[in-house]
Parts: sequence; C-alpha cells; structure tokens
Amino acid sequence: MGLCDDKLNRSLMLLIISKTGDNIVNIVYISGSPRKHSNTDYLLKLTLSITGGQFVKLSDYQIELCKACWTCQKLSRCTIDDEMNNIIIPMLLDSEGIVLGSSVYFNCVSAQLKAFMDRIA
Repeated sequence: MGLCDDKLNRSLMLLIISKTGDNIVNIVYISGSPRKHSNTDYLLKLTLSITGGQFVKLSDYQIELCKACWTCQKLSRCTIDDEMNNIIIPMLLDSEGIVLGSSVYFNCVSAQLKAFMDRIA
C-alpha cells in the first residue's frame, strides 16, 4: 500500500467514524463495477470493514432490465421475478443506509448500476 492509499484510508476512516460514532450500522454497499477485484470493490469493502454491513456485487446477481410496463406505478412494487426483487430489495429495506459505488464509463455509472437504479426508482 502506497502513501496515497494510506492517506485515503485515514480520510475514509475519519469521515465514517465522525458520521457513525461507535455504533455499527447496517449499511448495504452496492458495487456496480463489472470487474472482479475492482478498485470500486476495494474501496467499498474498506469502508464496510469500518462500519459493518453487507457487500453486494451487482454482477453476481441476475437482474432484469426495467420493462417500462408501469405496473410498479399501480402496485407500488416491481413485478419482475428476479434476484433484484427476491434478494436485493429485501436487503435494502432492512438496511439503515445504502452506499453506491461504480466505475465510470463514458461519463456515467456502469450498466449494472444503471439497471439497478432504474429498478429501484
């Protein structure tokens, strides 16, 4: 770990400790990076090691794209039967906070994180 990494680690720890105090909170860390062992994963897991919570790598789950059927507007929930509805949404509802992390492609979040955000909107 280089000097820059050490400064970043200390900055992250100070920020998180000042926000959470001594309490361990249930935060879900969502990685939108499609790469295994990505820098996004590294930073999210570093923060998770301080606060506690759960790590979710979107590329490890089967998440269907929004079909723009508008059923969610009528029923107040998405009707697509996939791992987003069955696993990730319940995790989010039980959490006290959500942290989103993504690599940047073409000045935007990854396709995986965009699909996730479209579905929870």
